[in-house]
Amino acid sequence: MGKHLLKDYIEDQNFVHQMDLAFTDLRADYELSLDVDNKKIDELIATHVDVKNQLSNLSTYSLSSSGVISGLRGTGKTHLMLLARHNINKNCFTGNNHRVFCVYLNVKRFSLPENFNQELFNRAFSVFLYNELSKQLLSLVEQFKSKNVCLKFLSVFNGDLKKTKTSIEKAIKKLIEFREIAKIGDSQFRSLSTGTMDETTEFHGLDELIATIKTNIGFSDTDFGSECNYRVAKEIGERLTQNNTYLQYLSMSSIHEELISILKILHLTGITFYVDEWEKISYNPNIQKFLSFYIDRILDDPIYFWISVVPYRGGLFYLDNGADLQHFISLDENLIYENSSRDRDICINYFKEFVNKRLLYYLNNSEISVDLLFNNNHNFES
Repeated sequence: MGKHLLKDYIEDQNFVHQMDLAFTDLRADYELSLDVDNKKIDELIATHVDVKNQLSNLSTYSLSSSGVISGLRGTGKTHLMLLARHNINKNCFTGNNHRVFCVYLNVKRFSLPENFNQELFNRAFSVFLYNELSKQLLSLVEQFKSKNVCLKFLSVFNGDLKKTKTSIEKAIKKLIEFREIAKIGDSQFRSLSTGTMDETTEFHGLDELIATIKTNIGFSDTDFGSECNYRVAKEIGERLTQNNTYLQYLSMSSIHEELISILKILHLTGITFYVDEWEKISYNPNIQKFLSFYIDRILDDPIYFWISVVPYRGGLFYLDNGADLQHFISLDENLIYENSSRDRDICINYFKEFVNKRLLYYLNNSEISVDLLFNNNHNFES
């Protein structure tokens, strides 16, 4: 059968439908579905084009330092962060040199009462942070469903089953504690007509997770998981509610201590936060100002922060790009067609690869490519 022409496809309704999917669904808000599945991450991996090795750079820099990702809307800041987080976390327990946990924070989701000062802001953001930590830490701990990860983690303790058991149990109990702190704190902010949590969100599958880990590591004859169930969660909640004990966990010093405790429990070397949608809180300069103060008090080796910013949409206030945030990645400099002949080629090659990857992902037909859609390079450039 000979080579097909574009006219052979344009009457095919399935082809037209798949083309629509490939090039109309280019939203930035993919992270909204990432709490429940990795389908969108798989799509991003398959269709992402790494300009100037920035994904590789961000993934590497984030293991031991902080920085800024700058770019106008639509330049790919969110996608870059989500892919880098995926790269870092998938190697968290299996990597040889760096064992880093990466947490994505979309501050567009963070809400506040109409009137607030720095102290009230700190408490509200701590609640938001505990909520995101508990959800994303659960995703990390679920890696122990893999026997390979379990055995790799066991090797960290030189095969000592007792120490491994204790470490994993402490981690699960800690994420339950984080969840309870967030629930109680959020209920208090709801009395001020604001809140940052979905009240229906709960941990599901803890029993299955614990059972799988018992099988993978060989804890079958032990009481592994007895301190990590819903009864324990209720007891933790009651303890935190008594005399407003939960408030002790909302201070910045306590947040710092809790983060360090997680690193020690899981034998990690660092934790990196990706703070996205910084420009979305620029409508009130105090929010960016108070958040920069909050980050400044927590940011300290081995706790790192990366902030995505849109030029001229607010500022970094207490944070200094160069001292506190050592690296700067500019996505606006990626594709400047007019800069030089080299940049022109980079730009053209980027969009060709971009189109080809999306065509292959959605149509799964290697014959359908830029060369089929455009009969010469001049038309493609136009």
